[in-house]
Amino acid sequence: MTTTTTMKAPAGFTGSVSVNNATPPTSGNTYKPDANGFIYNVDSRDIIYLLSCGFTVQSMASTVIATADNGTTQTLTPAMVSGGAETVHTSAGGTTPSLTLPLAADLIAANPGLQVGDSYVLKVLNTNSGTATIVTNTGWTTSGTLTIATGVSRSFLVKRTGTATLSITNIGGGTV
Repeated sequence: MTTTTTMKAPAGFTGSVSVNNATPPTSGNTYKPDANGFIYNVDSRDIIYLLSCGFTVQSMASTVIATADNGTTQTLTPAMVSGGAETVHTSAGGTTPSLTLPLAADLIAANPGLQVGDSYVLKVLNTNSGTATIVTNTGWTTSGTLTIATGVSRSFLVKRTGTATLSITNIGGGTV
């Protein structure tokens, strides 16, 4: 059985790398890093060879403090609501904002390692003077409470459910 992982190319690497060795056995795959130097879904049989070429194993950061919004009604960017196994977003400085999720396709494009079935926790902190409301967008399905009272945090499970679809489910809350 093989598993997959994400790896990053060494600085200055261009082109692609073919992994076709008999000892140890490899997959025969050719990998071409994306614009940020990442290769996704690396066959576990190829990791040792790629490490010897200067590639490094990458993992999703455990907690990411994402870009905060300014408390006004707005459409959030993928960088504001994704990037880690737990992503923390703060809504601050406003009254009662509606925070529209980015298009599901845009969030998926910004996180190419997020495969169908993968999920992460999005924690939203509301320090506005009024209730913040998460608003759905194209490609999303929602479940549970999407409002966040002043001084409260709400945690959501974000899961990739298809090629261009995501779900967001309320999984709890607390105080800020």
